[in-house]
Amino acid sequence: MKIFFTIVTIFVSLLGMFSCFTDEPVVPPPFPEGDLLAEEAQERLQSKEIEKSIELFTRRIEENTDFPLSRNNYIYRGIAYISHSEYELALNDFDKALNISPNDPYVLAQRGRLLLTYMDAHELAIDNLTKAISFSSRIDEGSREKVLSNIHRELADAYFIYGRTLYEQGQSADMLQKALNEYSSVIELDSANSLSHGQRGFIRWTYFSDDSNDEDSAKESLEDATKAIDYLEQDITAVEWPGNEVPENMIVQMRRWFALRALIHQGLGNDEEYEQDISVVQQLSEIIP
Repeated sequence: MKIFFTIVTIFVSLLGMFSCFTDEPVVPPPFPEGDLLAEEAQERLQSKEIEKSIELFTRRIEENTDFPLSRNNYIYRGIAYISHSEYELALNDFDKALNISPNDPYVLAQRGRLLLTYMDAHELAIDNLTKAISFSSRIDEGSREKVLSNIHRELADAYFIYGRTLYEQGQSADMLQKALNEYSSVIELDSANSLSHGQRGFIRWTYFSDDSNDEDSAKESLEDATKAIDYLEQDITAVEWPGNEVPENMIVQMRRWFALRALIHQGLGNDEEYEQDISVVQQLSEIIP
């Protein structure tokens, strides 16, 4: 019974691997300081007053036809439409933004995220995100590294989701290898990125270590899982959370990484380390069932 409970616990903990992995969007371009209507529209969007936000961005679209404000207005209204689950309207706004500014990396990134996360158009998402990276020199220099890191992460997720589907259909693991490469690109830009370390470790262990019987790959998976845990702990302790309540999504993510590391330890025959990690998974499962 204990073994069955442990298997179920690990399985539930890793379910999050089979979806898009973050709610943090690619950072859109800023509006000029002092633009009060834009500030109000953004505040309404952030406070989930979506219909009012859409109304305000629509006013801005009617009043501002010059680049880059016209592009920005369509991007932000598209984001608001996504929050309102109106995905076709969002796609239409991103298309209009591309008509104003062809090959714009900000727009391509938003469009790619929409196609990946909400419309299951994986190949189109990969195409948009790849183009966004190729035109990254057009991203504002002050935010380029952060934006580029986010785009690489979105592309890695797209390769993983699409690659997993192809792999399960008996096709090659080429797309999964591309996902590994993109997560590595994120880590090059942001070495303390917990999410990318965890995903890279998961893909290495699940799709490459067993097939190739590669001990080095297994050790790299273990190293990535450990870094995912350590960097997420740093992210958690760096913030004074209201009421000391750590956000639920961070607890769930921590449980995933401990579950992943437990599986790797088990596969490597590290029984003591496995027991320690699975104990943490069970404790976190009591906090977030």
